[in-house]
Amino acid sequence: MYVYFLGVVFMDIIVLLVGGSYLLALTFCLIALFTPGWFWIGGDAHFGLIQMCLLGKCITKTDWSSYEIGVLSLMCVAVALMVLSMGLFINGVIKKSVQSIDLSGVFIIISGCLCVLAAIIFIVYLQTLAHQKSYGYSFGFCWAADAMTLMTRYGLNSNRWHSSNPFQPLN
Repeated sequence: MYVYFLGVVFMDIIVLLVGGSYLLALTFCLIALFTPGWFWIGGDAHFGLIQMCLLGKCITKTDWSSYEIGVLSLMCVAVALMVLSMGLFINGVIKKSVQSIDLSGVFIIISGCLCVLAAIIFIVYLQTLAHQKSYGYSFGFCWAADAMTLMTRYGLNSNRWHSSNPFQPLN
């Protein structure tokens, strides 16, 4: 738990300092410090806030390219799968259904892969075509870190939860 927690804080620092926003970096580090990493949504909730802030920098654009529209479409699908997987996870916890928790893990892995794909496309596009290195690495680090965190936290370990207490992983 503590390694995961420190990893979340570290990735927040990297993502936002590379993006050049020191105030946001400090803000999200504080959010991470006061977010319970052991709870199913606590340790990852601030990643969504980071993504919204980064996306907010581009919302005023009117000249969207096909690359950017494609990346945003991928992210919309990824977010929808994340929401679905969280719903399945909660359902599995309430009904003590290991199958539901495992299925949520599958959706998380798919969602994470989409996040990584979107991050790669965005980094390549912005660094090579648009020459906006800061935005590329900000989005890329954020989405890739989010995907890796979710996949390792829920997806790859979903079949190791106790059926009686899904929040207590097996050793």
